Amino acid sequence: MLAASLAVALVVSCGGKEAPTEIASSLPRAKDVIPGQGDDLPYLTEAMRRATDEDTTASYAGFDTYAYPGDATMRAWRAEGTYHWVGYYLPSPCHKGRTWVGKRQALQDMGWGLAIVYVGQQTWGSELNPVARRSSGKRSSRTVSDCQASYLGAARGIQDANDAIAVARAEGFPRGTVVFLDVERMEIVPPSMRAYYKAWTERMLAEGTFVPGAYVHTHNAKVIFGDIKGMYAAAGRTDVEPPFWIAGKGEDFSFTLDRNPMQIGHEFATMWQGKIDIVERRAGKKLPIDVNVAKTPDPSHPLTAVAD
Repeated sequence: MLAASLAVALVVSCGGKEAPTEIASSLPRAKDVIPGQGDDLPYLTEAMRRATDEDTTASYAGFDTYAYPGDATMRAWRAEGTYHWVGYYLPSPCHKGRTWVGKRQALQDMGWGLAIVYVGQQTWGSELNPVARRSSGKRSSRTVSDCQASYLGAARGIQDANDAIAVARAEGFPRGTVVFLDVERMEIVPPSMRAYYKAWTERMLAEGTFVPGAYVHTHNAKVIFGDIKGMYAAAGRTDVEPPFWIAGKGEDFSFTLDRNPMQIGHEFATMWQGKIDIVERRAGKKLPIDVNVAKTPDPSHPLTAVAD
């Protein structure tokens, strides 16, 4: 993922029919609660139940971009109505920008659904991905050395899971919120990476505040889904499938209402990132984005109770 590069210069407009504008207040939003306190799980609206439990063809457009576009732009894009949800980047080892920090409540008040992203360790070299650095234009208090292929392994997976839990709590996300671990494309998934994301998932499940999901490329999806589903089973979490956000096959992706995430070729896909690094103008405001569809209008919305 690493979102759309701000260096993209070509404006690309989406073809096909656009999603109809919906009333922003119709989107389900999480309550303002302190995670882990009693009955703090948001209820499911009937619309959300239909989208997740009954309508397997539901499709809601969303986008992600590296840096927060600003309140005015986000408000205008939501009112324009094409996009229902947006990727929300937590501070993480391989995502240096902190521009999304503190924006949860404002975005939910605008009616945006959210997909929470934690960019963990990757198989790249020893420094931050150059696309991400180019897009950010800023450095945070974290150092580039936080993101290194040499850190991959179970111990760092546990450490980064604890970090993801801490930063998601600090952002005020409620108990049961889905947090997607970003695992970028690999030709072959090395044992150190498998140990990393399995340990990250295991720790998230054991701690119990948030539900672990994964953002992966279609090339690696089957292997990673098999591993993570195994971690869910080992934790006794047979009540829910691991949420999977899958990128790739852009040539098969058209921006239409009938484009379902499973059409990427994986029946376990709940989200599909089909177009990357394009530029769109909505409501007179231009953004570099990656275009996605999801089964629900709020992909990180708590859907099931987490283990006590």
